[in-house]
Amino acid sequence: MMLNLKTINKKRALTVIWSVVAIGWVIMVASLFISLEKPIAVTIVAVVAILTEIATWLTALLLGVALVDARKAIWQRLTQ
Repeated sequence: MMLNLKTINKKRALTVIWSVVAIGWVIMVASLFISLEKPIAVTIVAVVAILTEIATWLTALLLGVALVDARKAIWQRLTQ
């Protein structure tokens, strides 16, 4: 089943995506202040970095689709 980007609520999706990232950063900062073993701390930092990268690309994907739709609407108005 394909996810249809035109039918999802982009604002809600972005809120959820970046809320997860914010929680990840809070956990990462807390883990750095707690004296965890180095391999665990490095793993947490790596996971949060990857999570942030994924969120950035998902945001670009969601906003990119909106941009394409807006360009189509403008082009249709100009050519009518």
